[in-house]
Amino acid sequence: MTRASAGIRIEELQKQRAEEERRRKEWEQLRVQKIQEIHDEEKRVAGLTGEVDTWRRSQEIRAYVRAVREASITRNGQIAAGSEEGKWLAWAEQQADRLDPLVKSPHSILDEKEKWEKPSYTYNW
Repeated sequence: MTRASAGIRIEELQKQRAEEERRRKEWEQLRVQKIQEIHDEEKRVAGLTGEVDTWRRSQEIRAYVRAVREASITRNGQIAAGSEEGKWLAWAEQQADRLDPLVKSPHSILDEKEKWEKPSYTYNW
């Protein structure tokens, strides 16, 4: 093999390696992109199933509240305005609304949990 042909062969090998490295980097970029897309889709699916779960729970609470109301009316004839039972029914309906992703959530003390659990007095009001 002559020096010229050896030089050509080395140059071909370098081009081959450079091309392989370019392809490897391209594959790695695509792999990272696809993994990110997979993670994003998993988050979306988890969010959807979480909303379905909370919606279902809100429906179960509403059904329970209806049953309690009906049982109370059957037992007592009516629920007195301002009674403890009436207040509890209203509160329970609010809890169902808080869980339901399709309903604007009413304010609750639970919305302030983070604010009050912070040990610092310097909370921004």
